[in-house]
Amino acid sequence: MLVALTHGGDTLAVTRDAQGVWLDGNGVAPCGRAVTTFRDGTWVIGGLLPDGAERAVVRDVAGFESDATCSAGAWLATSSDAQPAVRFETADGRIVTAPPPAQLRPGAAPDHFDYVTPPATAWVPVEDALDPCPACDRIAWVSASDSVRCARCGHEATRWVAYASPAAPADRELVEPSEAAASEDWARRTSLRLTLEELRDATVFVVADSTRQPRLAGRSLSNGRPTAVFIPHGDRMTIKTTGDAVPDGLEGRQALQTMVQEAEPWPEVSAPAVSVWLDAQDRATRHAVATAERFTHDVEVERVAVPFAGLRSGTSWSLVGHTAGASVVISGRGHLPRRLRRVVDPAYELVGR
Repeated sequence: MLVALTHGGDTLAVTRDAQGVWLDGNGVAPCGRAVTTFRDGTWVIGGLLPDGAERAVVRDVAGFESDATCSAGAWLATSSDAQPAVRFETADGRIVTAPPPAQLRPGAAPDHFDYVTPPATAWVPVEDALDPCPACDRIAWVSASDSVRCARCGHEATRWVAYASPAAPADRELVEPSEAAASEDWARRTSLRLTLEELRDATVFVVADSTRQPRLAGRSLSNGRPTAVFIPHGDRMTIKTTGDAVPDGLEGRQALQTMVQEAEPWPEVSAPAVSVWLDAQDRATRHAVATAERFTHDVEVERVAVPFAGLRSGTSWSLVGHTAGASVVISGRGHLPRRLRRVVDPAYELVGR
C-alpha cells in the first residue's frame, strides 16, 4: 500500500503489485490517474507523483483547492468532482510539469500490451487557444496527434476534436426523396405506436399544468420491460419516470446539467484549440451544477402534495421526488411545475400532436 484515505468507515488506497499500480481495482498508468468512489458517492482520485513533485493540489469545478494526501510517491484525494484539475508542486510551491500519461499499445508478443509515453517531439504549441488551463491558469497548450495538454503543469484536456475528410458518395441505388420520406415516416409512426402500446401498464407521469403537448422521447428497458420513460413538454421541460426505483441526488445534478448546457457556435480556431474550448465549456456547466442553489418544492400528484428536492442555477432547475412507487425527475427552465398527472392512455396522450 502506497497511500490510503479513510472516509465514513471505509478505506481506499493506491497499491502496487507485480502487475502494476491500482486504485480500488482500477489500473493506474504511469503518470496517469484513476477514479473511484466511497460508498456515499464521494469521488476519490489518485495516482503516482511525477519525479520531483512532493504535493498534489486538487481543484474542483467550483474552484475549491485542497491538498491531496501523499506518501511513497503516490497521491490520493477526495473531491466533489469526478474530473478535478490536478497540478503537482515541489515542497516550496514550484509547479512540476507532469509528463503525459502513458498509453497501452500492442506489444511485441501476441496478446501483450505495453505502456508507451508519447515522445516530447510529438508536441506542438496551440497558438490560437482561447482558454486558460484549469489547473494552473496559464494559456500554454500543446497538442499531439490525439491529445492536448498544458506545457506548464501537464494538465490534459478531456475533450478531443478532429476534423474528418468529406464522406464518399453512398454506394447504393438512389431513392426518390418523396419515397424515402414516406418510408421513414411510416417506420417512425409504426415504431412509435408499438412503443406506446407497450407503455400501457407502466407508471408514467406528465406535467399537468404545462401548456405544451407531452410526447414520448425515449425509454429504457430491463428484461424487455420499460423502466425509465422520458417525456419532454416542448424544449423547456422534461420529465423522467422510473418505475420501482428510488431517486438519488446524482439524477438531479445530471438533469440540471442538461438544462444548463447551452448550444454555442464553435470558435473559428484550430481543432486543438476547439478541444480546449469544449473542455472549458464542460467545466463551466459542471461548475454551475456544483454551485447550484438547493431548495424544496411541493408538487401536487393525484391531489396529494409531494415534496421534491430541487436544484437551481439561473433560470434552469431540476426536481427529484418519489411517488406511486416511482422515481420522478423533472428538469426545465423558467416556471416550476405545480401538478403532475398519471398517463392513462399512452397511445393517445403521448403522440405529440
